[in-house]
Amino acid sequence: MVKIIIDKKTKNLEGGFVIDIIYKLKINVDDYLIVRDGKLITEDAKVDKKDKLEFISIVSSG
Repeated sequence: MVKIIIDKKTKNLEGGFVIDIIYKLKINVDDYLIVRDGKLITEDAKVDKKDKLEFISIVSSG
């Protein structure tokens, strides 16, 4: 299971691709930066069951 940290909550989901996780979380990819091992990754990145992903909310005031 991939460990997901989003909005200060932790979830565990099946691996695959980041885009699959985004669909399962029902979030807009444009609203978050996705970080694995301290590096930004894109929605087409493959994730392993041992990965930990952090979804960082992008806040814009305008």
